This record gives sequence, C-alpha cells and structure tokens, in this order.
Amino acid sequence: MNMKKLNRLTTIVVGMCLMASSIVAQKGKLNVIPLSIVEPRQAITNLKNDIRFLSSDSLEGRATGSKGEKLAAEYIIGQWKKVGIGTDKMHSDYKQPFTFTQKKAPNAKCEFKMIAGSATEAFRLGKDYWPLSYSSNSIGFSKAIFMNYGIAAPELYHNDYDKKLNLDGKVFVMKVGKPDGINPHSHFNKYDISYRIDEAIKHGASAVVFVSDDSQVEIPDSSISLKIQSRSIPVIFCNNAKLGQGHFPKDAVMFVKTEIDKTETTGNNLMAFIDNGAENTVVIGAHYDHLGYGEVSGSLHKHGEKAIHNGADDNASGIAAMLELSRRLKASTIPQKYNYMFCAFSGEEWGLYGSSSLMKNLPMHTSRINYMINMDMVGRLDTAKKTLLIYGTGSSPSWRVIDDIAATSFTIKKSESGVGPSDHTSFYKENIPVLHFFTGQHSDYHKPSDDEKYINYPGLVSIVDYIFELTQKMNDKEKIAFTKTKDSDNESAPRFKVSLGIMPDYVYEGEGVKADGVTDGKPAAKAGLLKGDIITQLGSTKTLDMMAYSKALANYAKGDKAEVIYMRNGKEMKVVVEF
Repeated sequence: MNMKKLNRLTTIVVGMCLMASSIVAQKGKLNVIPLSIVEPRQAITNLKNDIRFLSSDSLEGRATGSKGEKLAAEYIIGQWKKVGIGTDKMHSDYKQPFTFTQKKAPNAKCEFKMIAGSATEAFRLGKDYWPLSYSSNSIGFSKAIFMNYGIAAPELYHNDYDKKLNLDGKVFVMKVGKPDGINPHSHFNKYDISYRIDEAIKHGASAVVFVSDDSQVEIPDSSISLKIQSRSIPVIFCNNAKLGQGHFPKDAVMFVKTEIDKTETTGNNLMAFIDNGAENTVVIGAHYDHLGYGEVSGSLHKHGEKAIHNGADDNASGIAAMLELSRRLKASTIPQKYNYMFCAFSGEEWGLYGSSSLMKNLPMHTSRINYMINMDMVGRLDTAKKTLLIYGTGSSPSWRVIDDIAATSFTIKKSESGVGPSDHTSFYKENIPVLHFFTGQHSDYHKPSDDEKYINYPGLVSIVDYIFELTQKMNDKEKIAFTKTKDSDNESAPRFKVSLGIMPDYVYEGEGVKADGVTDGKPAAKAGLLKGDIITQLGSTKTLDMMAYSKALANYAKGDKAEVIYMRNGKEMKVVVEF
C-alpha cells in the first residue's frame, strides 16, 4: 500500500478513536482523555491544568504541613478519583502522614546574667545574646573564665589551655575570631566553633559564651539549625562589648540558661493504586511540596522580603507528569503484568522526609516493588540543548532498555548513580532499581521566579510519552534485578579526598551519624559496618552530627587509617578502617 495513504488512514482511525474517547470523557464529566495514546494538544491541556493550579499563588508555595500543601493534596487526590484510581486498604483516604521537626527556636525562659559582687546585669535575649545551634536545654552557673579563642593547637604554637588550672565547672568565655585574624587561608580554619565547644566540654565547661570585639569578624548565625546536634551544655553568643577581650570583673559569676523549643510539622504522602492482581508493583512518584514563602531551607531568594515560591518546575512539573502517566496507565487496554503505585511525596525539600517515612511504612514488602520511577524538575527541557538527564541507569542491568527506546524530541544523558538529592534515593537505599528523570538546573531554581510561564509543555509531553513507552517495554519483562551503583556515594562527598562509603540517614535526629546504606567495596563495608550502625567517632573527632562527620572525614587521604566508634543495637563497637 502507498505509504502516504497508509499514514492518512492511520491518522483518521486514531482521530476517530480520540473523538469517541473524548465524548465518553465529556459524558463522565472528565477533563482528560482516558487513553494510553493521547493527542498532544489534550496532553498539553492536562499538564497545563495541573501545573497552573499547583503553582498558583493561592497554594502559597506548598510548604510541607501548610494550607497550600493540603490544597495541593486534595487536587491530586481529586485527579485520581476522576479517572477511577483507588488506593489500598491501609490508606483509604490516599494519605500517609509523617511528622518531623520543622524548627528549633529559643523560648522566653532563656536567661543570661552576670553577677559581680552585689551587682547583677541581665542581658536581653535576641538583643544582647542568643543561643547557638549547639546549645542544649540546660543551665550553667559558675565563675566565668576568659579562654581567649578556646583553641589548643600546639602544632601552631598556640594553646589557650596551657597552664590554666581548675577549669572544671566554669563558664568559658571565648572569642569567635581566629588568632591570625580574618584570613581565608588561616591554619586555624579547622578550629571552628564546633571544635572549640567540644574542647571546652572536654575541659569541664558548664557553659560557653562566645563574644566578639571585632566588627569585621563574622558572628554566628542566630537561627537554630536542624542539622547540628546539640551538645550537653548551654552555648550562646553575646554581642555586648563589656565581655570582649575578657573585659568583665575578675570574680564575675555567670548564669546561663537555654531552652530550645521544637516545632513539629505533619505532612502527607499521597498514594494511589492500580491493582492488576499482580505479585509485584511498579512505583511512579514525584514530590509535591515546595519552599512556601522561602521559609524552608534552600531558598535562593536574595532580596530579604518574603515571597511565594511557586515551584512550577520544582516540582509541579513532576506531579503533572505523574498524574498524566496515571491516567494513561489506568486507561490502557494492554494487559499489565504489574500493579502500579503512584506516589506524591511531601517533605522532599526538608531532606526526603516523606519518601524516607514511606519506606518505613510501606503497604507491601520492598521485595514486591519491581522498580521506582522518580520525576523531579522535568518541565524545563532546554529548546537548544534538548537534553533529558536520567539517573540510576546502573541500578539494574535491565535499564539497557533505555537505548532501545527512540527519543526523537531530546537526547539522553545517563548517570549510573542511584543516589541523588531527590526521592528515588530512599528507594535505592532499600535495594530497589530506580530511574530519576530531570531536565536540568536553571536560573529560577528555588526562587520565586520558578513560574508556570517558563514550562516547556511540548518537551514535557515528549518526556511523558517516553516514560509511558518505557513502562510498556518493562511490562514485557520479568521482575528486574537490582545492582548497586559504583559511584553511589560520590555525589554526597565531592569535597573530600576519601569516602567512608556510607549513605547517611538525614532524617535521624539522635547523636551520631546513622548509616542508611553501606556501599560495597568501600572502607565501611570492608571493615564490617552495616546499615543502621550509628557512627559516634571518626579518629579523634566525635561525630555528633553530619557537620562534625564531614569535617573529620576531610582530614584523611587515601591510604590513611582511622578508628571508627559506632553503636549497633545499643552496644558500642570499634573498628579500624583504611581509606
């Protein structure tokens, strides 16, 4: 048959099918065409409707736990209900809640007083002083002693502890600067605030008061970081000049009381299921939370005032793609070998809190998940470069199928690593094959300017088409195998000469660094460390939090050895690792 006639006939038949389906959709009061083959203009309409709603100002940036997050959740659930996608018995309302610490802040019970003879001077919270992230809820009340910088560095011929006796129980007052002044190449850079606090505790301090008498020295941040583990004593910064250079009465007694309140937030993951009666399930997900008014850590807005971060690309685009895939898979008349679980994660911007929580509360065993597809920022396909990045291609040998799928609208750039700053990481750490789709960074990333008008809808349609075809290619295959990726820890430690080879659990709030995964062939695995171990010391450095762990790791080079102290099932253990 003449090819032109064949193409014309095919177009007519498909068009008639689309028209008939559209009529059915209208009768059912649906806004979408429930076909696995979707006319591009209708697909664009579906995606536009989703992204415009999710990135509208009325949702106020969809911060986890906010009113905007709840509105977004109801919209997503509503889209699933429209096309008849239900959920499992455990989550009849489609929701899986999780709670995490959103904020830490000092309360009005904090006190800082200096008593000299019969005179008492009370300093003002938020005006004269503020607690630092390292501070615990505790009291220090004792004679004050000026410790200069609080640095013991005999190799640099500087030791502020030399010849100082009877330090136990004292309140240590120390300067925040460095002995050689403001110098980016200072040999004292490693002796930072966290080091000085730990050194003070080692020498018996009941509290630490940092001061500054140099206006050019950067003062500590007054906000309480969630990523820094508190120490066992009160730690404050005081900007009152009376305390600088030890300018306070010789026999002064200081009373330091700090109380840090935790603000907990509850977010909701959303889940919908297409139950095909299969033994195994495919997960297709994207996160729907964003940065609110910029109050979530990570905003790159520099103007100071609050502004709605709409997150059209990050990640209304991924949610829209996930919804479109759910419509197509629900409408497909092709027999499916697998069930499909669609996930809209919250808490991603806080550190994968939602997907991490989901993996601890799955409605099925992880062995029943065939693979996971994650879409995060897929709406800005560059019209010149036309590059789609796919991460996780090394997490299963079956991902070679990517090379068999024609991608006419873009070129594909692959990365083997199954670990990255998005929700697929939570699945990879449970030995589940993953793919993460991403169209690349742009100048509007994490800014109020990430708006819907910049979305490349034809490009997004082509990505949805590609992923749908991928699922159908995988539908013909048996359950796929998982493989650990060679470079799985490189992205989390680009600054270091060496890597221990663990994937930290960023949701863990206790003391130490909890291994949420251990990479084969790396020092940790060779030394026998396991997932769930909590590293409390690396070499001579106590690793109370990720910051301390990172700084300790930076001290080592290839070939070095270090003792690792860790907790396993409540028992302290030791092992020597070689980098």
